[in-house]
Amino acid sequence: MSQVHPLVSIIVPVYNTEAYLRECLDSVYSQTFKDFEIICVNDGSPDNSINILNEYKQKFTNFRYFNQSNQGLSTTRNNGIKQALGKYILPLDSDDILEKNCVKRLVDALETGVCDIATPEVVNFYSDGHLYHCLFPAPTPCNMAQANCIVCTSLFPKKFFELYGGYDTINFKVGEEDYDLWCRFIENNKTITRIKSAIFFYRVKDINESMRLKFKDNYEIRNRYKEIRRNRYSFVRKYSSFRYVLYKRIVRYTKRYFKYIYQCRLDPKACKYEGFLFSKIKLFTRYF
Repeated sequence: MSQVHPLVSIIVPVYNTEAYLRECLDSVYSQTFKDFEIICVNDGSPDNSINILNEYKQKFTNFRYFNQSNQGLSTTRNNGIKQALGKYILPLDSDDILEKNCVKRLVDALETGVCDIATPEVVNFYSDGHLYHCLFPAPTPCNMAQANCIVCTSLFPKKFFELYGGYDTINFKVGEEDYDLWCRFIENNKTITRIKSAIFFYRVKDINESMRLKFKDNYEIRNRYKEIRRNRYSFVRKYSSFRYVLYKRIVRYTKRYFKYIYQCRLDPKACKYEGFLFSKIKLFTRYF
């Protein structure tokens, strides 16, 4: 019997997220878009996540999972994508949540030829219920040369993974593996578009739970990763010059401020932005 090939394969690495895994998977099965499969890769998780995976495997025919010894996030994602049957790949961390129209909006962007990679707007959510709509700059080559402007949960064709290689498991072991992958796509003239809707919810955990927060405090590793990107990608070298960085930061903060003003008028309680420079802009334009 031949296997049915879904349009989208959603790849979910699983490691120590027993408390969040059901909420993540339920958000996928609540999608208005139904032509998908879920592939979970249990990366040697020591908690009871395996029981939850067994539960969903028995309940859904489009759910698969694999076990492996602990190999880290990059290798785990690569292993999951290699098993994927879908035309498109959507990585999803097992503690994050998709809004019900998320997959549909991302698929529509790729199917209509708007872009090569589609990424959502992001809402950070905290354990106390606080929500923060992130104001990322547009994912242009210039902006992406200076900082990662998109989340790992972005939709792209599986053929890109096969053509340009997956996540770098050697040089990016503890962070920014998705950033390096996006740089590879951009270097090969692939376009990224952000869907103008907050349809992806990123869980913000404390420093004890979050590997990302620990990585952000490690300036030595971050600087090494930055140097690797400069050596690898011509567009990064081009747009990392001082004049580009200065110009884009001025433009970026100006755009962020006017978006902040707009969102404040819509919902003041849900709009928050922290940062020294941004606070000074608010101070000097408080009568705007």
